[in-house]
Amino acid sequence: MFKDVSRETFKSIDLYRKFLLQWNQKFNLISRNSQYLLSEHIEDAMSLMEHISCQSISLMDLGSGNGMPGLILSILGVTNVTLIESSKKKTSFLLQAKKFSKNNIFIFNEFITYKNQLECDILVSRAYGKLEKILYDTQNFFVKDKYLLIKGQNLLNEISSAQENWNFEYKIHDIKKRDFTKILELKNLSLKKR
Repeated sequence: MFKDVSRETFKSIDLYRKFLLQWNQKFNLISRNSQYLLSEHIEDAMSLMEHISCQSISLMDLGSGNGMPGLILSILGVTNVTLIESSKKKTSFLLQAKKFSKNNIFIFNEFITYKNQLECDILVSRAYGKLEKILYDTQNFFVKDKYLLIKGQNLLNEISSAQENWNFEYKIHDIKKRDFTKILELKNLSLKKR
């Protein structure tokens, strides 16, 4: 599935995984149930690379939490990654965990609202919230290329609900070996005029 990933990169991802499990004993970075699914979550994050054509981009991860997918994408070679996380304890983890990447990682510890004006080439997210919340909270962001969102089995309902207030083009990409988890790619977003 990830044949182009070097042994050194896999080692960095494994060190990050172990570090995450260690921190999770003190802080709730992943749920107890998710510990068993951690490898799948890492693979989901890695699968986003198939939809990123150039590594020399600015990428923003909304609601980074435990570092997925943004930190994983940085380890895989994306050169400029901004991790946005409102929780101070999760931000403390991210500040320590960024050592597993050789690329530029910026950590933005703030609660995101529609008032924030940030800029990136690609915005990614996993488990931040429903699609409409993501679009509302990032409506003043300037996302030059696209959104890549890891979404679950309610994806079609979320798209339908968001289309009531938003115009956008979208594609749904499968993730290998995953039935219900998909990648939602969004482009050309605009709020519908009332």
